[in-house]
Amino acid sequence: MTETELHRLMELARRVPPGGIIVEVGCLYGFSSWHISKACQPGVTLFCVDPWERAKWIVDLVEKLQDAPPFSKQAFAHFTRDCDDILIIQGYSPQIARGWKLGIDLTPFTPIRYLGRTSPSGPPASNQAGPLLAMITARTGQM
Repeated sequence: MTETELHRLMELARRVPPGGIIVEVGCLYGFSSWHISKACQPGVTLFCVDPWERAKWIVDLVEKLQDAPPFSKQAFAHFTRDCDDILIIQGYSPQIARGWKLGIDLTPFTPIRYLGRTSPSGPPASNQAGPLLAMITARTGQM
């Protein structure tokens, strides 16, 4: 993720009002999750959805290239341990979405290009391409 995209994501997270909900899908080690958590207002809940399965592409592009720890839900929890507003949901987004009953204020979407740097808390980060696409729903009235 470029620095510009990261700052934009944090700006969007700051707009979500207390009591709001942010859902991030595909959280990997928690780079963007950590930044979203640190940017959002008190009372916002950040749901982090990922299957945390150690697929070959993760081993090849993250673990080997960055000398990262084994990819897992435990690694994500370790790197985001100082983020009290994160709720971890392990699973695939289509299955999670079927039973979802809460409103959503922000859902960031970032296509992965290649992987590269670490956040202040240490997790390997996806270095993502293209414009950061994010949606803020009608609950906030902003886009």
